[in-house]
Amino acid sequence: MDGNLSRELLTVLDTDIDFLPDKPEETAETTLAALWLAAAGEPTSATGAVGRQLPALDRRQQGELRAMVRRRVAGTPLAHITGRQQFMGVELLTTAQALIPRRETEILGRAAVRQLEKIERAVEHPMVMDVCTGAGNLAVAMALHCPACHVFAADLSDDAVALAERNVALHGIESRCKVLPVICLLPLMIRMS
Repeated sequence: MDGNLSRELLTVLDTDIDFLPDKPEETAETTLAALWLAAAGEPTSATGAVGRQLPALDRRQQGELRAMVRRRVAGTPLAHITGRQQFMGVELLTTAQALIPRRETEILGRAAVRQLEKIERAVEHPMVMDVCTGAGNLAVAMALHCPACHVFAADLSDDAVALAERNVALHGIESRCKVLPVICLLPLMIRMS
């Protein structure tokens, strides 16, 4: 890692960004680490970047890193630059076509997991429906945290459906987590019950 470049960009990030209190994982240090890794071709979230060894960057990658820092300073969300956000301990793909998974939604997700764990003791394969799934963060987290459940996720946006499908595939849970346009979800649920 280039110490001069690191110090220079940390100063820029520290000086030019007011980090939001609702994103405590995003600091100048974690933002730089996530952007550095993205420039190196190893995209990860701010949380995923913590403690990672930062590789040396060639001249082209350094240029990409500087451009990413400029985008972040201009107000582009970090998750849209890196294409990653962590949610309930799960690394997810993100795009501008769906809302970035938020920590506040983790409160709902953790409460749902607690309820599902109780239901799993009484029902062999409980079904979960996540309407307006966006990036699929709740659906993927439910399927990963409660492996006996089957999750159906839906959204009105074709772009969100495509992103949620990519997140399901990223975690290899296609057999237990189905993502569909909202219009397709109701008939499927009726057939499966």
